[in-house]
Amino acid sequence: MEKNDVMIRDERKEQRKNLNMRLTQIDNELERVRVGYRKGALTAEQASEDRVSLDRERAELFARLNNENEAMDAAYLKAVAYFLETFQIVATRYKTAK
Repeated sequence: MEKNDVMIRDERKEQRKNLNMRLTQIDNELERVRVGYRKGALTAEQASEDRVSLDRERAELFARLNNENEAMDAAYLKAVAYFLETFQIVATRYKTAK
């Protein structure tokens, strides 16, 4: 496995972590909007605008997270293929060495 592959995986892991943290923040902000509307601090129009904006951002983040997960799946498959290829080479050399 190459050092670049490890660095890319670590970077993607950090990106997924950041995306998940922002999704949690959005959930908290949506709850604050609901509470603000119920308590009369926000008008229906303000609450609706805030909710639409947060829902849009949430959808974009879910799409990015999905792309990151697909990239991780591809990296995982590449690593497994490398392992199997290496195992096959070692097994072949072992058989021919007997």
